Amino acid sequence: MNNNKKISSVFTYSYFWIAITIPLSLSFLLMGFIFINDGLSIEWPSKETLSVFLEYMNVPLWILGSALPLATLATANFRALQFQSNLNYQKRTIERQEFEHKIDLYHKELTLFREKFSAVIFNGNFKCIRPEDATLIFTRFYPKPTKKEDPYFEIDIKKIEYIYEFMKLFEAKVFEFGKIANTKRNKLKFINLLFPDFSEEQKIEQENSINIYTLKIVYLLGVMEATLLQVCHVIGIRHFSIGKEPITLIIKLIIDIYALQTSFLDDGESECSFYFSQKRQSALVDILNLWIKYSSISNVNRDKYTADDFRHECFICLLYTSPSPRDS
Repeated sequence: MNNNKKISSVFTYSYFWIAITIPLSLSFLLMGFIFINDGLSIEWPSKETLSVFLEYMNVPLWILGSALPLATLATANFRALQFQSNLNYQKRTIERQEFEHKIDLYHKELTLFREKFSAVIFNGNFKCIRPEDATLIFTRFYPKPTKKEDPYFEIDIKKIEYIYEFMKLFEAKVFEFGKIANTKRNKLKFINLLFPDFSEEQKIEQENSINIYTLKIVYLLGVMEATLLQVCHVIGIRHFSIGKEPITLIIKLIIDIYALQTSFLDDGESECSFYFSQKRQSALVDILNLWIKYSSISNVNRDKYTADDFRHECFICLLYTSPSPRDS
């Protein structure tokens, strides 16, 4: 027998009363049937009448007597249910305490992470990622436990892998564009991609005036814009758009992402398949700095040069090269 309802007393336990009422009802019913069927009558108690009563009522009395052991069995079952309920309650209590302890450990790790993160930001000379981003970054890379079985401090390797794929993609694009020689034909390819609405004459004019390194940088960041937005959302940091922010600031953001991903994998995990070595990062930064150095960005305040400045530069080139009404 089993009963999942919460019962405070054995006297409110349904099986206890069933164990009593069924034998009582059957015995009294059978007694009444025997009494009527055999034509018995009520007599004053004596030795003879008691002997007759026991002779006729043997079976009903046996059924009546079974109420006691059945009630005892129901009571034992009730006690077993109470004991199991207490065990279940203790188990739930222990599990809840363990989960609360795990949550406490998670918040302690978060506090420690904030302290360490400030030092990482300062020592790593991060430009776009701030110490205030620590909480959101931690919760993105170290998910908060939602049940007792969840680890309280385990890095989400899928996010590490996702960022690593972005880093590989950006590196591949930089090397791909880096192999493109500084020729008019190659400049024309970038101009066709950036200004598809220009006339052939305008494209040729741009080809003679626009810096190819500027073209590479602007086109590279434009191609990576959507992917960079997704990566910033995954990490939990602010996204800087090429349409609104200085170009060098976006490059610094990407470099910060490289450094952040590497900082999550300490020296003991440098053999991890998602580890982007410092050597690869340095080579990538050197190429980007070289492009900026020889681009038109370096001719102005490089920390304020935006995509609008690039468009304005292209527009000025068109004005200078377009024939005047007098010449026509």
